[in-house]
Amino acid sequence: MDWSSYAHVYDIMASNNPSYQDIVKQAISEFADIPIPDGGIIADLGAGTGNFSIAIAGLKPNAIIHHVDNNPQMIALAREKAAQQKISNIQFINSDTTEYLNNAGKLHAVISVHAIYPLSHPKEAISGIYEKLAPNGHLVVCDLGRILDIKDWAFYFFRKNVVQNGFLYTLKMFYRGRTVSAHNKVIANNQKSGIYWTHTTEEFKETLQQAGFHVSRIMPMYRDYSDFAVAKKAGSKRSSGAV
Repeated sequence: MDWSSYAHVYDIMASNNPSYQDIVKQAISEFADIPIPDGGIIADLGAGTGNFSIAIAGLKPNAIIHHVDNNPQMIALAREKAAQQKISNIQFINSDTTEYLNNAGKLHAVISVHAIYPLSHPKEAISGIYEKLAPNGHLVVCDLGRILDIKDWAFYFFRKNVVQNGFLYTLKMFYRGRTVSAHNKVIANNQKSGIYWTHTTEEFKETLQQAGFHVSRIMPMYRDYSDFAVAKKAGSKRSSGAV
């Protein structure tokens, strides 16, 4: 994978994917209602090009945002975007999720979008997030749970963009986005082979509850391929969540 090319094309594809933009809007809406103390730390795990960490940094200017990603090209692009928007309350951390959680102090909130399912031990990572959250800390998470149907997504993306942007623009975007398509094929193959975690919405909810979270909202998103949840650390690790 040419990660440098992928990082630059990723934002083009994401900005023209209505289902992805729905996740952005929902996540930002949820964070607007989460109280964060001055100097509180919000971690964006698998933060990529910063579509969520930058928006949350603007929404919570008195918080410190940890933009965590293990790809230098993604971080470089996110840093550039933050500078352009004059966002200064982000710390960029080149690390994978497991390493970061092993070394992090207390967190006041965590967001993770499409970054838990490919981990070697995703359920343990969710438990690790719970342990690192301060009392009453929140998790806003969206995780890919169902196997990607590449043809289904191609048809959806093409149809939506022809309507919104025209046929020629869509063709050019498809050509530029071929590295993203190749990456998605790898994801689908890893899902089919069991390398990547797949789950139903109910299974995802149960995993959050088993980690100790109270789940206040959970629903399918991303055309029913992913599960979006808002959860809170409350009580002991044995407490169960509810919707």
